[in-house]
Amino acid sequence: MPTHSNDLKYLLTYLAGCTLLMAYLLHLTACANPVSPQGGPRDTIPPLLDTARSTQPQLTNFEGREITLTFKEWVTLTDAFNQVVVSPPLEYRPDIKLRGKRVVVELDDREVLRPNTTYLINFGKAVKDLTEGNVPLNLQYVFSTGPTIDSLTATGRVIDVESKPVEGVLVMLYDNLADSLPRTERPYYFARTDKEGRFRMDFLKSGTYQVFALRDENFNYRYDLDNEQIGFLDSAIVIADTIRPDVTITFFEPQPQVLLLDKRVRDYGVAAFTFNIPASFIEVEYDNPFGSPIVRENADDTLKLYYADRQEQVADWQVRFSTSDSSYRDTVGFVIPNADPFYQVNVAVVPSPRPSEKATTLLPGKSARIPFLQPLGSYDSLQIVLLADTTRTRVAPRGISIDKRELLIDYRWREGTPYRLQLLPGAVTDLYGIDNDSLTYDYKIAKAADFGNLLLTLTLPDSTAQYVVQLNGPSGPVREDIVSNTSTKLLTYRTLPPGTYSLEVIYDRNANGRWDSGDFDTRAQPERRTTLPLSQPVRANWDVEAAVEVPK
Repeated sequence: MPTHSNDLKYLLTYLAGCTLLMAYLLHLTACANPVSPQGGPRDTIPPLLDTARSTQPQLTNFEGREITLTFKEWVTLTDAFNQVVVSPPLEYRPDIKLRGKRVVVELDDREVLRPNTTYLINFGKAVKDLTEGNVPLNLQYVFSTGPTIDSLTATGRVIDVESKPVEGVLVMLYDNLADSLPRTERPYYFARTDKEGRFRMDFLKSGTYQVFALRDENFNYRYDLDNEQIGFLDSAIVIADTIRPDVTITFFEPQPQVLLLDKRVRDYGVAAFTFNIPASFIEVEYDNPFGSPIVRENADDTLKLYYADRQEQVADWQVRFSTSDSSYRDTVGFVIPNADPFYQVNVAVVPSPRPSEKATTLLPGKSARIPFLQPLGSYDSLQIVLLADTTRTRVAPRGISIDKRELLIDYRWREGTPYRLQLLPGAVTDLYGIDNDSLTYDYKIAKAADFGNLLLTLTLPDSTAQYVVQLNGPSGPVREDIVSNTSTKLLTYRTLPPGTYSLEVIYDRNANGRWDSGDFDTRAQPERRTTLPLSQPVRANWDVEAAVEVPK
């Protein structure tokens, strides 16, 4: 029988053999599957090309179907569909594969390359090293189907209507100067913008080109979708040995084709029309058969027309819609609903919101505004009672007026004095001849010292142009002014809450009082819109003087 010492010897020999076998298997696995090394300094060097094992760069008279880039280390291939772009664009998308340390571009068998043309394959950020994701800088491959490689360059920048850079959009060059571009043809050259909105095109041939920028939503290198943003230059550019253009393109979202999305006319007294653009852009015409005023109200994309059939004989009505550029015209007719259900429900003019038990704070110098659900037609000043102080002394308002659905009460309010406003029955009558019930509102007046004033001197670049100037504050828009025919304008804003303010200035080229986008078909550039922060905030109990120069 073997001794215990021999048993131990055999066991140790067996375990040693197993250890060697496992080490060998692990070695084979490591060789077959590259993994990130552990420890040591971080790798910051991008993968380098092994030019001896890659397709020769800048080949001329190219007739091949495959291009291979071999690297000196393991690499990954990511998002090749979006990152790898070929200029001029190919008719068929090439097959791009990763084979070990090689990236292989295979041209489709159906692809017919243009004669005497320099092609550039730009890999973007598709190729990265396996360990740290380092990306080769400007990895590209160039070849020519002719005897020479074109070598000219064009650069530029794409900005939006607020002069901010636009990243990741196509910039396209066409050697065809037809007006239908880029709806019908693919570009001859193209590039993508970086984070700064900059682009660069290399290996160009001399010539005259039209230039467009495009957010290509369906990746077909054509401007053929309504939601695609675009930009263009007003004139063609020349690229030559002595001319290296550097251009700026303003990028915009075109104004959509105007559509009437919804019509709501079932309830008597109001017709509501919803469009796919702001209602303020819509012009409306109509004959008024009702014997009372028609009140228009814009609520975002909905245009409301309030009417009251005082003659009680109108059966139907037609309204005509259009836009200022006459690109949209439509006539909508509808039957006037029965008024009886309306008057059965609406027995009194209803405020919205209803009076609160708590006092409402009024700003010094501002009117008290009481909103109602329906437009107002008239008021009776004898039934409007304003009481001051705790003694409830009746005082006379400085002014009473109506602004569509609001009643405005103006008075020289005194700080520290409580006020009560009573609207007795019949104080206001709406468009439909309905009076109010008794309504009571309590007010307290904010301290003027808690607010500041802004005295703004605005310098404009063109004294012959019109500008829309909007002051924006911590709670949103404060006021909008139209400024025209001057190079300097003093704007005074009083009783502003403390905080940081900015100006939005619209270069109102067509003088219609609003911002307009561009239009590719008419070659109209978008109106420029600039946001200018004020250099100092508004402070309580302080007159802030500021000067703002609007850039050209």
